[in-house]
Amino acid sequence: MFKHLLAGAAVIAFSASAASAQTSLKMAFFASPKDPTYSKVIKPWAEAINAEAKGAVKIDVFSGGALGRNPRLQVKMTLDGVADLAWVVPSYTPGRFPDNQVMELPTLIHDVKEASVAFRRIYDKGLLRGYGDF
Repeated sequence: MFKHLLAGAAVIAFSASAASAQTSLKMAFFASPKDPTYSKVIKPWAEAINAEAKGAVKIDVFSGGALGRNPRLQVKMTLDGVADLAWVVPSYTPGRFPDNQVMELPTLIHDVKEASVAFRRIYDKGLLRGYGDF
């Protein structure tokens, strides 16, 4: 696995169809390429993955809503195959990821790294609803 993982409050949705032998992945980002999330998180992350993968996989990021501008439809776009990856803000899809709220409990998490590790461990144990399609 690549050592550059995305940490943060959002989720990247990865559709099951993208898990095939495909080497080029389309990533949807609904906001402008000038958005700090794009310039400081998404773009450097995708560039790091592309560099480390050495051609095994390539992430093409479509910013500015090029694949779909509505932030509430990013999950649907991955499930429909419009995008292989998408920047998803879980609160924009109420009810889709009901167990994510565990990360909001006061004094439970101290920083984003701790949150990312804890979230991944909970996910790996199959304790988070809403991720079955990914």
